Amino acid sequence: MKHYQEKDWRAYRLGLLPEEEELLLEEHLERCDQCLENFLALITEKEISQAKRRISPNFTDSVLNLLREEENSKFKGKNSSSYQRKNIFIYYLAVSAITIILMGSGFFQALVDKLPSVETDFSRQEERYVDSFEWTRKVTDKAANWLYNFETKS
Repeated sequence: MKHYQEKDWRAYRLGLLPEEEELLLEEHLERCDQCLENFLALITEKEISQAKRRISPNFTDSVLNLLREEENSKFKGKNSSSYQRKNIFIYYLAVSAITIILMGSGFFQALVDKLPSVETDFSRQEERYVDSFEWTRKVTDKAANWLYNFETKS
């Protein structure tokens, strides 16, 4: 990473650099802690006291309130219909892509091929259940007859 010299930072502070170069230095300050420390070391006590006189006492609170409002407006914007339409479109694309992949891999065809054997197994199990219900019905009928006969004899 290229580090800038003190003379570069002084020229930047005085506004002597072209706009493109100023942008490069600003981007560098965001990424490089060493250059940021060098730049901040160039600020004098006199400049700090001048800044204190120019900045209002509620400056920090004002900035924090603006940041909160900005954050709230971003959050509200996510509920807008255009944002929801964009999300629906993205979900649609994702589902379409997955469907195409599954079709290409033969997944759906394998399901269709497997369906007759599953249906056959199901019908066999259904017959067993019907037979067991038939047995239960017979037992219930015999018990009801026995109770009916028992009551009529008594």
